[in-house]
Amino acid sequence: MKKFLILFLVLGALNAPAASSLPSALRTDGKTVVAAFSDVEKIARSCTVQIIYGKSYKVAIGTLVNDEGLVVTKHSELDTAKAGGTLRISMPGAKRYNRGKLVAFDSATDLAFIATDLTQKPTYTWAKTDKIAPATWVVAGVAGSDTRPYVRAGITSATARAIPKTGAVIGILMGTAI
Repeated sequence: MKKFLILFLVLGALNAPAASSLPSALRTDGKTVVAAFSDVEKIARSCTVQIIYGKSYKVAIGTLVNDEGLVVTKHSELDTAKAGGTLRISMPGAKRYNRGKLVAFDSATDLAFIATDLTQKPTYTWAKTDKIAPATWVVAGVAGSDTRPYVRAGITSATARAIPKTGAVIGILMGTAI
């Protein structure tokens, strides 16, 4: 009986990661979740830019934040670009590059601001930060192809927690429960 119980526990433990895995369509980058955010994705995609150092070295992505061409990005991503080097900015699907110049950064918040000669106006309105509650859904651009950066959904203000190495995923269930 003891051997049977040990065998049962071992087999159950080996099967646990597969049983707790979320189906790929329901993950934050799954088809179901991406479809739920398709309208917001178009807006996020229209103001997501690629930041290129030199002729072709892609160093970061950023967000066009105003109609004067200001772009915000992660400062740590620009570490690979040498100080004073030429930055070029590429809008999704653009046939040409725009010039960019690092004008300010804050290492504590890991933000950098790049002045560009972009003339495109952002197609979104900034939210008031006091109106953004914990667990608010957000959509952000991530590196993608030259013509189409990818967009991912996420949640703000998630509390710190330990995630075991058993392949944990974050997702939402869309539709009715079975």
